Amino acid sequence: MSSISDSWCGFAQNSKTLEAYTEAVNKEELPILKGFVLSKEDLIVREHILNIMCHFETRWKDNNLKFSALEKCLDRLKEMENDKLLIIDPKNEKLRLLEHARPYLRNVCIAFDLHLIQKKPQTKVFFYDHIINRFLQLRDLIYKNHFEMTYRVGVNIIRNGN
Repeated sequence: MSSISDSWCGFAQNSKTLEAYTEAVNKEELPILKGFVLSKEDLIVREHILNIMCHFETRWKDNNLKFSALEKCLDRLKEMENDKLLIIDPKNEKLRLLEHARPYLRNVCIAFDLHLIQKKPQTKVFFYDHIINRFLQLRDLIYKNHFEMTYRVGVNIIRNGN
């Protein structure tokens, strides 16, 4: 038994055995075995892949959608472009998958797999302690923001008599 959770900025895999999972839950711990934190570049690539998967196109005209390996990704798609499966439009900074090429959608997305391109070892794996520390940081931030918001609402009620 195993599952992988997606928290947008990373992934976490729960314990693989029912016994380990149950033991962690009974100890009131998160039953997480390992995870992966996405970099800023990973998040940009993810956005391009989602655009391709959902809209059959993506754009990188905005600087916040450019990333260091974009040219390598586009180069990997040249053969598909030559086969008239997609259009890479450098002027408008856009890639569009043609309708008859939709069965090859995943092949287009694989061209954006930076970890495959760079053959980097996955060095961003984290374990339970990292997750707990991050969770506690987020919890403290939420409590602080909630307290500040509640305080401001209270001050406004007192000032305005509402």
